[in-house]
Amino acid sequence: MNWLMRVSVVTFIISLGAWALIAVWTIVDVNDLLLTWQRIAVVLAVVSGLAMLALLVYRAWDQLGR
Repeated sequence: MNWLMRVSVVTFIISLGAWALIAVWTIVDVNDLLLTWQRIAVVLAVVSGLAMLALLVYRAWDQLGR
């Protein structure tokens, strides 16, 4: 469980960083390519964020059951 949480946190931080970098870097005229990668980064951030939330809820539920 701990390794999955670590992977989710790392993926979340990297994907948000990539999204922010792409969002700020609009000087280059390759908007279609940037939008594609920005969408991928946002999807990864959302999925890893949901995974973290699910793991936290599972851990809290497990602690309450004891």
